[in-house]
Amino acid sequence: MIPEKELLTQAGQFDTRALTEIYDLYSPRLYRYAMRLLGDDCAAEDCVSETFSRFLKALQAGKGPRDYLQAYLFLHGAQPYCGSLSPRNLH
Repeated sequence: MIPEKELLTQAGQFDTRALTEIYDLYSPRLYRYAMRLLGDDCAAEDCVSETFSRFLKALQAGKGPRDYLQAYLFLHGAQPYCGSLSPRNLH
């Protein structure tokens, strides 16, 4: 496993190995979070997809995280998007 700082540096250069490692490491955690919040498989998968899409767009714009990757993914990707899909927010 690549240390987080190095992983983020490589991800910022769109290194596919680093991006794959990030996805493999964090997507199951994000999915579990989304399932607890949303209770729906398809919505949870959408949340994970949107989280990584936002992450890639941030990297492309040079605004991605420099450290604390897990916190970044949850606070800037999963939480806002999944929260907007939460059943209590759809009424």
